[in-house]
Amino acid sequence: MKSLTPLNGHVTVIHTSSFFHLFSEEQQLELAQKMAGLLSPVPGSTIFGMHAGLAEKGFSKEGNRRTGGPLFCHSPDSWKELWNGGIFKKGTVKVEATLQSAVDVFEMGGWKEAATKLKTRSVSGSTGESEPLNLRLPDILQWSVTRL
Repeated sequence: MKSLTPLNGHVTVIHTSSFFHLFSEEQQLELAQKMAGLLSPVPGSTIFGMHAGLAEKGFSKEGNRRTGGPLFCHSPDSWKELWNGGIFKKGTVKVEATLQSAVDVFEMGGWKEAATKLKTRSVSGSTGESEPLNLRLPDILQWSVTRL
């Protein structure tokens, strides 16, 4: 298969994780539109996943490792608005979105080494001593969009 076009309107479950936050807000909208186009119109068809998120929509101080630019993160509320009324006609989908600490998600997923690195990130200060980075690291936005 060289194109996803034959799948438009035929996919009942789509999973995407650690993906949306790699793109700008405008590109995230475009990605959501493309995924919505793949989704079957059958009630219960679902798109779900997780990616970096913040309590308030905006840019994480962490930055985007892919582009070197800012890392745009949705909040649970902005994510719900994007899908319910933005991508899909309001009231035709159920959107669930919650934030969890990245450390907690990594620990639950069995990635203890990654969780430890997040907990202990530091830089050498002017005295040569290790100091905490004090960055506002994004949380993990866990979400699902289900056709009603």
